[in-house]
Amino acid sequence: MPARVFLNLVSALPAVLCGCSPEEAAPETVATVTSVAAAVRSTGASATKTLDIFTFNDDALQRLDSYMRIEDFRQNTVDVASQAGDKVMFFCANSRHGRYSWSDVNCLASLDGMHAKLEEENPEFPVMTASCKVTAGRDPETEVELRTLMSCITLNSISCDFSGKPYEDAVIRNVKAYLTNVNAGCSLTAEGMILPHRIINAGMLREDETAAFGIPEMVVRDIAAEIGKTAIRPSADLYCYPNMGETEGPGTPFTRLVIEGSVDGTTYYWPVNINRSGEEGNGVGRSCRYVYDIVIRRKGSTDPDTPVEVAQAEISMKTRPWNEKEEYTVTF
Repeated sequence: MPARVFLNLVSALPAVLCGCSPEEAAPETVATVTSVAAAVRSTGASATKTLDIFTFNDDALQRLDSYMRIEDFRQNTVDVASQAGDKVMFFCANSRHGRYSWSDVNCLASLDGMHAKLEEENPEFPVMTASCKVTAGRDPETEVELRTLMSCITLNSISCDFSGKPYEDAVIRNVKAYLTNVNAGCSLTAEGMILPHRIINAGMLREDETAAFGIPEMVVRDIAAEIGKTAIRPSADLYCYPNMGETEGPGTPFTRLVIEGSVDGTTYYWPVNINRSGEEGNGVGRSCRYVYDIVIRRKGSTDPDTPVEVAQAEISMKTRPWNEKEEYTVTF
């Protein structure tokens, strides 16, 4: 079960004046807020190390009311100071921004310019955000859920069956699974139709770009075993930020899962557009999990950026939240 955290907005602590940046606290100002309990849950088993909490006035300007940061987030309750009135609360867990990196955040809109970088992510402590509206001094409680910015693409199992082909006894060697056309930047406030902010691995695997990752295995994984008729289960998890452009273009290439391997000494690619077929084909969403079971039936393409056509593949797909797994069946 997800961990619950209860936050209380109380009148006993000083508040930051409206419009002040996080380090410009006015200790002489006393909040007039009664207790508000907020239950904060994280998606799946995602852990929380740090938690940044912003309170903004819910009016035309939406200026910052208060800010606090918890470096080692372990307790069950947190006391947050705020002035009374309608508020928007924003929570960010596991941000790679330091306390003073938030100094330009003086209103809710300024959060839009704060971005997370995929190269700095850690799947054990992913960046998660949530927001809610409260009326401080009146609402007894509220509830929010921290959701990851990233989504997970899982290669659950893979096999090949070349029956009836001249190379029916062949196996696939030197196998890799990786993502191309990866959105590697995402606003902390991103919701709805999220388009790529910064693309890496454009059209192919680019080792100079994956080398910049603290954890390169987030976007490329070696599959040690040879691939034959008996399915292997690498359970390879790859990660990216949302990419939901409706049409493919220079700035909005579709994110693809690519299987690379050699058959009889020649390298082939089996690229799959992620979540671009069927009724839900709106691309990679936020905080989702896409699980693939792949059976390769023929030699692939010589181009890692040429996706498998509908006539060449059967793809059964449903979108599920980060903390659920839905099996995909893909046949080439």
